[in-house]
Amino acid sequence: ENSRTRIEKAEPQYGTEIEAAPERFSPNVVLRSLYQQMILPNIAYVGGPSELSYWLEYKKMFEHHKIAFPALIQRNSVLWIGEKLNQQIEKMNFDETDVFKTTDSLLNEYMKKQINKETSLSDEKMNLEKIFEQIKLKGLKVDSALTQSVEAELQKMLNALKNIELKILRREKIKHESALNQIKKIKEKLFPGGTLQERYDSFITYYLQYGKEFIPALKENLDPLPDKFIVLGE
Repeated sequence: ENSRTRIEKAEPQYGTEIEAAPERFSPNVVLRSLYQQMILPNIAYVGGPSELSYWLEYKKMFEHHKIAFPALIQRNSVLWIGEKLNQQIEKMNFDETDVFKTTDSLLNEYMKKQINKETSLSDEKMNLEKIFEQIKLKGLKVDSALTQSVEAELQKMLNALKNIELKILRREKIKHESALNQIKKIKEKLFPGGTLQERYDSFITYYLQYGKEFIPALKENLDPLPDKFIVLGE
């Protein structure tokens, strides 16, 4: 009555107490969805991706207790891109769909655009394979057993070229370090800590920045039922 106690294990006396004073008991997070459906049955539940994942974890529990499991409907989500951030994205030649890619993918794509053909050793690899193919043919005329030795030496050379190529790439990344850090900052701003912006940022931040126009802009563009990801901004 006067304190909150966590029940770790079901004891016989709890059954009597629940019957006598049910208002003293409350379910924890594991039973919350089941408890909700029992006292306030819903045909459908509209929620975000994390909420729906939570409900799906306990579907068998509903079946066990013979309580109707609601239809799960994913609401749409919104990503807000401010004017300054949008300018940074355009500067990197990324569009709205690119920002949904992983940070590593964006970094690699940026580097591929910056690295010219002279930096790649693909032509050298091709020439090396042609030379060793000729060596292998000459070796076959002498002894077929030499083929394995030639192929092993070729692989060593290709591995060496790969290591050199990686060193060149690392040097290139150092030259473009500022831009790569900018990409990381853009991703962190749009998906803080790898989560959705809406799960991390408070609307107050945007309300203080954009004023009374912010809420009407959301109401005008958002409809909770379509399963879409909305990108908004200035």
